[in-house]
Amino acid sequence: MFLVIVDSYSKWPEIYEMANITSSRTIEVFESVFTRFGYPVHLVTDNGPTFTSQEFKDFCITKHIKHTFSPPYHPATNGAAERFVETFKSAITKIKESGLNLRSSVNLFMFDYRSTPQRTTGVSPARLMLSRELRNRFSLLRPPPLSEVVQERVEKRDQGKRDVSFEIGQKVMVRDYRKDSRPWVQGLVIEESIPGTTYVVDVEGLKWKRHINQMLSCADELEELC
Repeated sequence: MFLVIVDSYSKWPEIYEMANITSSRTIEVFESVFTRFGYPVHLVTDNGPTFTSQEFKDFCITKHIKHTFSPPYHPATNGAAERFVETFKSAITKIKESGLNLRSSVNLFMFDYRSTPQRTTGVSPARLMLSRELRNRFSLLRPPPLSEVVQERVEKRDQGKRDVSFEIGQKVMVRDYRKDSRPWVQGLVIEESIPGTTYVVDVEGLKWKRHINQMLSCADELEELC
């Protein structure tokens, strides 16, 4: 058995495999969803005992959620959820035929469904729910979104990495870790070891590998020392 929840605005689905459908267990699942996305204004369900119970009614009242039911024997009233259920059943059957187990099939279906533009909205559920697209197996076919570029820069900053680069042939000052030596010594960049991160510097005929945090440009910070 599966509990299917669909956000009517974004078409974002949540699917939970249920060992039992008691009101208590169902409420636990809803609480998990609401913890991530917030409480809905309006919840439409079928007329199953789970949802008609006093426990579930009290739950909705305490969360200030308007709870209504689809008419008996007419589940199509809850259109968004019912259309999704049919799509879900059909897709899972086909995916399982490829050899995946049930849990893997559900995960694959959910990932693709959330990433695919919907006919009614013109955009993916992820775009409306999360304000961004999900990074998926097709992402390598196109340039990374701006959000990923920004995140990469933030991570570099948080790691203490300076936003600088050096050119081959550029004079630099590099940290000198030899005993009884001055902290900094002049050298010449001769090779980029890891792009934007480490360089090979010629220091008095020796090849030293230095991280950018161990290098300073002679043209800027230490021009008077070079």
